[in-house]
Amino acid sequence: MGQYSPAMRQYLEIKKQNSDAFLFYRMGDFYEMFFDDAINASKLLDITLTGKDCGMDERAPMCGVPYHSAEAYINRLISLGYKVAVCEQLEDPSKTKGIVSRGVVRRITPGTIVDTDMLEGGKNNFIASLYQDETEEAPIGLCFADISSGTLKATLIDGESRLKKLISELAAIRPSEIIICSPTLGVADELADFIREHNIFLQRIQERLSSEVCAAKLLEQTGRKTPDELTAAETEEIVFAAGYLLGYLENTVMCRLGHMNELVVYQTAKFMTLPWETRYSLELTETMIHKDRKGSLLGVIDRTKSAMGSRLLRTWI
Repeated sequence: MGQYSPAMRQYLEIKKQNSDAFLFYRMGDFYEMFFDDAINASKLLDITLTGKDCGMDERAPMCGVPYHSAEAYINRLISLGYKVAVCEQLEDPSKTKGIVSRGVVRRITPGTIVDTDMLEGGKNNFIASLYQDETEEAPIGLCFADISSGTLKATLIDGESRLKKLISELAAIRPSEIIICSPTLGVADELADFIREHNIFLQRIQERLSSEVCAAKLLEQTGRKTPDELTAAETEEIVFAAGYLLGYLENTVMCRLGHMNELVVYQTAKFMTLPWETRYSLELTETMIHKDRKGSLLGVIDRTKSAMGSRLLRTWI
């Protein structure tokens, strides 16, 4: 890296910290991408691939988009299942000598979208978190959120055939993104097949958090002060799942989600459950062939007056 120019060294350092994302790197009136990001983005977004002097013998592959139209390009990458990190200039270039300080101000994934132009009004955009300790027979904590509406819910999946029950619940929730906080869950099982077949964006959390850290995150998010305020329904597995999810959102969205201030814990046994294959064959919320809302049960009976009402009806179904 020593031969690279100072500006390119700054880029490479920030990219190293966001290696799993397309890095939109602000330079003046453009967001630039370099090296593999540029090569891949030029193909995915159909934009011109050029090059930039970077201090090496060969020019660095580069492509860019105007900052005022960047959202459209970001949306396209997210819709294709990619992650984007947006890096801004943190100083006024006209008042700065040398390299302008830059930093990532937000990360965007399929489950953390807040742009209303990207969201379907009558459908929640859920991100789900799964936690299970290293014992296969252990219960599974499921927590999911919709940051656009402030929804935060959780349940415990236990008993025989827990993996089938989990998949059935995920089929009802239809998350666009799942984070897994277990070294074995979803590696080579029915869950892995379900995630792959439904093109769900998957993130595995390698960092191990303690129960105290997870509880603190949940308590802070919901405005409670001590672990004594946790309810009996908030089991250890649920606390872990919620703590990991909130930590992930904090690191990704990079802003406080104060409107998401209540965790609703429910029991799946209180609701009718169906295998996900049955759910799809009945075409409850979308048709089997075209995956379209029109023609499904929801499409036929939905006469709600607002997007909020449509989301509630979908939840009931």
